[in-house]
Amino acid sequence: MKPYVLFLIVLLAACGGQPAPSGSPSPIPSPGGVSVSSAQMPQIPAHVLTWMSFEDTADLPLPTVPLASFASDVDWALLNSGGADNESLQAAGIKTAVYTDPNHYIVGDSTVLQRLFTIADVAASCSKAPVAWAKPGIKPAYITDIRLADVAGKWKAALDAITQAHGPFTAAFEDTSDDPYTYASPGPPCASNGQPVLATTWTNQTAKMEGAVGYPVIFNDLASNGKGASAGLGLLHGPALGGLAESCYGNRPTSPKANGARWIGEAQTELYAHRQHKLFVCHNEETTDGATPIALDARLYQFASFMLTYDSTTSIYGSHWAVGKSQVRVQPETGLVALAPVLQVSDVSQLVDAFGVYQRLYADCRLNGVKVGACDFAVNPDAKKTQPLHLPFAAGHVLALSGSGILDGGTVILLPAAPPSTLGPTEAIVVFP
Repeated sequence: MKPYVLFLIVLLAACGGQPAPSGSPSPIPSPGGVSVSSAQMPQIPAHVLTWMSFEDTADLPLPTVPLASFASDVDWALLNSGGADNESLQAAGIKTAVYTDPNHYIVGDSTVLQRLFTIADVAASCSKAPVAWAKPGIKPAYITDIRLADVAGKWKAALDAITQAHGPFTAAFEDTSDDPYTYASPGPPCASNGQPVLATTWTNQTAKMEGAVGYPVIFNDLASNGKGASAGLGLLHGPALGGLAESCYGNRPTSPKANGARWIGEAQTELYAHRQHKLFVCHNEETTDGATPIALDARLYQFASFMLTYDSTTSIYGSHWAVGKSQVRVQPETGLVALAPVLQVSDVSQLVDAFGVYQRLYADCRLNGVKVGACDFAVNPDAKKTQPLHLPFAAGHVLALSGSGILDGGTVILLPAAPPSTLGPTEAIVVFP
């Protein structure tokens, strides 16, 4: 039995839908499937903007296949703190962001920047003690005092050294930015008035540091705080190119689907970043097998959520779901590009219907470069309630995923099937005429 046939059975059983009559249009293949004719071939963009890790860690090893086999599928690469692979990736047309963390001094860390930091660069608490960063699983570490010009100076010196060794990169990736409170011990940095520093003050100082470093910056601080907001929104008004949201529309390992206030906060942040003309990197951190039924369901939910408020020029999608031997962690759903939104929105509340389902209709959708007409993304972010599904047109096809990884048998197809009449808790669907 073919994988997509098995997945159709699972999909119909879960949704209560019925297959379309025989003779319906054939599914459109994903990369690695049947080729399409030149008359059908691509009009740019061929996929949504993508982000892939080249950090070479135990969970995220480097690809085992030639760069040429996937370069056209990757737009941004996150490099390790040494900047290795920068030149080859740049030559292949991939933008690069080199990992750095100027916000912490990690004792014993041998990376370029951390070798420059000393205890003199650490912020002091109001009890005069150095502010430790007591994050579980991290080496002894401290929160740097970003108010000091020396911290930005050392950050720049490290980036200069990486550039000299591996050539110019596109941006510096700034990890764990703008957070003087979480894991701070015995307390957060102290302000000049003897009180803990204000969050707004720290945000302004972070933006000042990002402007002083002399390199474009993508910061890591756009994840929702679970209360309908993202801590790093203020930095979108600063000089940075944009920011990254970890565990975007999901979380690892126990809750692969965001819901409620957290989901709304992430959607609002993605929309807000676009309005500020800043990059929004939707970064999913789950590293387990991306081909299991639970993973396929979560991937569809995460991608549909991303597409509700995305912009084709500023929204970037990254996935860590495990793939096969290629280790190219790009999923086939990124081949669905939605253009010409019927409704321009400034707030995610404009997308919710009377029953609590969030929907967005696009007039021009393409799958792997082939025009497929209109498409509608529908998401129910409620963790408990099943909601009625009222679509904007009579749909005859749904998006279905199978496998994991564009070079490891993963596929995305338009499956002839009637959509369900309801959406269960934290469920999503993408439909086509």
